[in-house]
Amino acid sequence: MNQREQNTQSVEKTVARLSGVVEKQFGCKLDYEPIDAITHDHGSSSETFYTDLRKGEPVSAGDWVFFPVFVSGDLAGAARIPNRDEITHRTLSYLHSVIRMVIESRLTNSDHVELLQELEQNLREQTENKGAAAGIQSAVSAPTPIRPDNVVRFRDYQDNPFPLPKRPTTRPLNFSFLIESRSSEDIFKMALEIHSRSGRFAFLPFRDLSPAALDSADSFKSLGPLTVFVADITTLTFDQQRALVTFYTSARDKDGPQIVAGTLMTVSELKRTHKILPELWPYLSVGFLAMTQPFEIYKKENLLEFFYDSLTGRNLT
Repeated sequence: MNQREQNTQSVEKTVARLSGVVEKQFGCKLDYEPIDAITHDHGSSSETFYTDLRKGEPVSAGDWVFFPVFVSGDLAGAARIPNRDEITHRTLSYLHSVIRMVIESRLTNSDHVELLQELEQNLREQTENKGAAAGIQSAVSAPTPIRPDNVVRFRDYQDNPFPLPKRPTTRPLNFSFLIESRSSEDIFKMALEIHSRSGRFAFLPFRDLSPAALDSADSFKSLGPLTVFVADITTLTFDQQRALVTFYTSARDKDGPQIVAGTLMTVSELKRTHKILPELWPYLSVGFLAMTQPFEIYKKENLLEFFYDSLTGRNLT
């Protein structure tokens, strides 16, 4: 089996696992198609359909809802689920974020592995050509032999679970996060990780916001695609929380601010304090991450798996 086939199988396994979780939570299966297959299936309507997908939002087409997936800013394909009236717009938006985070990370990793394989092959060919030329000239001079084992074999590093993807031109994460941990430092590290994966241009502590930013939903949205970090959610006043509720209930898009908050309490403890407005909870905890281990453990083992398991199997009771 060559590397491309291995990568394809890896992507298929990821999609299959995600499909199982989607079926369990939403009662429908999820499929993924690369862009070539989508273009072929939609025939003469593919140009319009392709244009709609490039906008980066879910697209309804017949009996299906398609969720575009990007790699390095290019449309790589789309996941799809049956078009059902009972699935709300908010659920579609959340599901799209999870799909992009999981599938895009896997596709980006596969893309990098294939590139490294091509580089390795090119280096080998150049080495062999230089070696052959050196053999022809051996009667005239005795150059230092070029040994194939001097070539770094990139495949030795292809299983790195934390590749450095190119910064996306569209943002896969556009919902709030609540990070639960007993360590303020770990909350900060995880918040920075989320910020990095969301493709936003700045990381701004909530305390550094101008008071005018909370005057209205429009003024908060005008901050643009940055991450607003709240180190301890209990430090927000009720007036500040009401301002966030106003922002969340207004018309928003993927290029608005993303809020990442932390709590040193468990969710049950936090609710018992009554320091968080009930109307803020549904928006604040869309992405709930309960860190029971130090950040370095998640980073070392597989951070993507932690995101995946938390976002698709969260428990906020």
